Amino acid sequence: MSGETAAVVRGRVYGTVQLRHTERGTPAARFTVMQVPREYDRARGQWRDGEPVPVICTVTGPLARHIAECLTDAVHVIATGNVALRDNVLYLDSAQVGVDLATTSPTSTTPCPPSWPDVPPLRPHVRRSRP
Repeated sequence: MSGETAAVVRGRVYGTVQLRHTERGTPAARFTVMQVPREYDRARGQWRDGEPVPVICTVTGPLARHIAECLTDAVHVIATGNVALRDNVLYLDSAQVGVDLATTSPTSTTPCPPSWPDVPPLRPHVRRSRP
């Protein structure tokens, strides 16, 4: 579609994720990401947090159900999609959403799917010195 602007939003989930279904039964998730821009204060010579910018994200399809199950309040996320400004509110029609591993350590409470035993284990990276 013309006139759409792609964007990347990085911030924390604010509140709970709402999961609903369309008339055709397609899952749709809606959640808010609070993006806090960093600004450099030249007078003090240090970085500081700017004004928080709420971005309302929507996701449809199978990803919506997964997001509703996995994301909780205050989780750091990175979301990409098409952004629109309506009534002074930023909306992001998200194509991809993931946990920001730069600020969150991954944990899992569920066992691996049965197909995963066929995947060979990762070998640790060995740093070799150069001659």
